[in-house]
Amino acid sequence: SKGGFILKRTGLGREELAQEGVAQYRRFISGLLDITDNLLPDGQIQTPHRVVRHDDYDPYLVVAADKGTASFSDIANEVAADYQFWLGDAFASGGSQGYSHKKEGITARGAWECVKLHFSELGKSIQTEKFTVAGIGDMSGDVFGNGMLLSPVIQLQAAFNHVHIFIDPNPDVVASYQERKRLFELPRSAWTDYNLGVISAGGGVFERSAKSIEVTPQMKVLLDIEASVVTGEELIRAILGMRVELMWLGGIGTYYCSTSQVGMNVGDPSNDSVRLPISSCRAQVVGEGAILGVTQPARIEFAAMGGRINTDAIDNSAGVNFSDYEVNIKILLTQLIADGHLAATERNRVLEEATDEVARLVLANNRGQHRLLTLDSIRSTQRFSIFQKLIEHLVKTGMMDAKTEQIPVGDVLLEFGESIPRPILAVVQAYIKMHVYDGVMASSLPDDPYFQTMYERYFPDSIQSLSPTPMPRHRLQRNIVATLLTNRIVNQAGVLFFYETQLITGASVATIANAYWVIDQVLGLASLRSELAHTGLSESVICEMVVAIEQQVMDLVQAVLMIPNWPATLSMIPDLQAWIPSLKSQFGSVSAGEDWVSKGVSVGMAQQVNELMGLSLLPESIGLGGDRAGEWVLAVATQFGLTRMKELIRNMQPRTEWELTHQGILLRSLYRAIMQVADRLRQSNPTGAPQQVVLDWINGNEAGREWQVLMSECLGASAPSFSMMAVGMARLSAVTGDG
Repeated sequence: SKGGFILKRTGLGREELAQEGVAQYRRFISGLLDITDNLLPDGQIQTPHRVVRHDDYDPYLVVAADKGTASFSDIANEVAADYQFWLGDAFASGGSQGYSHKKEGITARGAWECVKLHFSELGKSIQTEKFTVAGIGDMSGDVFGNGMLLSPVIQLQAAFNHVHIFIDPNPDVVASYQERKRLFELPRSAWTDYNLGVISAGGGVFERSAKSIEVTPQMKVLLDIEASVVTGEELIRAILGMRVELMWLGGIGTYYCSTSQVGMNVGDPSNDSVRLPISSCRAQVVGEGAILGVTQPARIEFAAMGGRINTDAIDNSAGVNFSDYEVNIKILLTQLIADGHLAATERNRVLEEATDEVARLVLANNRGQHRLLTLDSIRSTQRFSIFQKLIEHLVKTGMMDAKTEQIPVGDVLLEFGESIPRPILAVVQAYIKMHVYDGVMASSLPDDPYFQTMYERYFPDSIQSLSPTPMPRHRLQRNIVATLLTNRIVNQAGVLFFYETQLITGASVATIANAYWVIDQVLGLASLRSELAHTGLSESVICEMVVAIEQQVMDLVQAVLMIPNWPATLSMIPDLQAWIPSLKSQFGSVSAGEDWVSKGVSVGMAQQVNELMGLSLLPESIGLGGDRAGEWVLAVATQFGLTRMKELIRNMQPRTEWELTHQGILLRSLYRAIMQVADRLRQSNPTGAPQQVVLDWINGNEAGREWQVLMSECLGASAPSFSMMAVGMARLSAVTGDG
């Protein structure tokens, strides 16, 4: 949450005002701790005196410094020490014994990862190919200043802050980079400190408050201005509407609203006179490193126009994530000190030496969140109606307030065409992750010893090396595991995964998460994803392949959850991994996909992906078990045409929750039929060749021949319906003797 102080006492000098601000800040922090549970060294909860609590115990409280209080972390930690609060100096991150966000530039770097991926998806590398930029902020600012040094080929053509306007129509890439770097390294700087000799012809630095600014010919071309003289505010509006590749929002203020919000109060009166409707923004990409640079309706409108944008919560999340790591590392180091594995005098050195590793982990999280939106954008073109139903479900169940989040629902979503805009997906993913996290935390899943490795790998290698094996239990270990599990599954499988799988299978969130992790680990998909990410392929091809891979995983998970007695337990992972090579050999060799190869994918990688697609009968085979299970299941599925029938059912597009549930019932019946027939025929001739045994049974059985006729009708239909598939499954039950 955001807050601030208004000091009302008059007649105070600058130093006295500062002292008054600190005193009130101490009072505020004390008030927070007065009503917060504490955790004692023996693990017992200490509740505050004379406080009535209506919720559960919760000793976890941290505070984060923000603009105006960035130097207050140490003050907050001093108050926490006076209260003997269990977090110690982890209570307020970023102090003198913590990570400096501005020094590390972590918020800007996180947002830049998203910007890089936006451009990569457009087919451009902004680290090697020159690109034009305009922005809000100055080089003394954390997000703007750090951001404008993150690529050596930035062409910063225009920028402004609350005082000055900077224009450089045709910047020299090398010289302008060095000048921005010089300004950034000054203790304090403004655009007026910029060396005017570095600015190209027709540019300059101007006062935002100016009533009259001469518009040079170069500025007219750059900003599409016809007038020869403009005010400072008119010049800012021209910058906000200029044709540019990247609009980098690094300063405070809301500068774009939606068309429907023009003239409305958007909560930033100081910029009312310069704010533009987003329809006037001609940037290809908007990087929202600052908070609320664009209103949510404007983000949605811009994305629907074809612009590339996430939300501020996605772009600038690295700062919060960085603080989370600092808190969790400090808690662990305190435990290591208490256990005698680390000297107290070494703690700060260890914390500092882990900085770069922590930053890499944080930036990976930013990429993961951004890619989730890209993957779900692709998925929403394939399953728009189910995304629509998911959003309606979140609202109907009270999980999300559409009005508060400014999210359109119902038929209004249809106005966006064939894809859900990224800013809507950004909000939805947050609520899905909260739902999944709560479901995992409410189960015993985070306590499973299998996740000890996941917990340990959350920390940088340098921290792990300090600890004995296994690493001691962290105060927040369950929370860390639940968060990691939630993020990894949702980031990979998408926001529909849990919703759709729950409707089809009726399984709980924790059961679904468990099954996903079993399948993921058994098939070794972590290494496949890593290899794919480092192929050098375009981002669009990588995302297309990931969508295909994750669709197969979802199909397998749903099958696992619908097959009785399938051993989907974490303890079974090693045994199942050992069985996979044998099953692959029983299913037969798989060739590389020509479609993938034609898009630049190597033959080896294409073959790996196609091999995964060839494991669609994996759940039934393991469910059947025993000798040559894969061969028998494959024989039944192919000879009866059930592989194709499964594909038809899977590819149907449910429009309602009822149809989605119906799809699950059909699949469950199909899985059962495959295993029942395979088991019966294997018992009838255990030494025979499965394909021949099945074929002989079909040809020698009237019901089998009738089934073949029915299947030819189903397979020949241009658009199989749910009723057709339901009739088919009823006939199959008669053929197999099941009912």
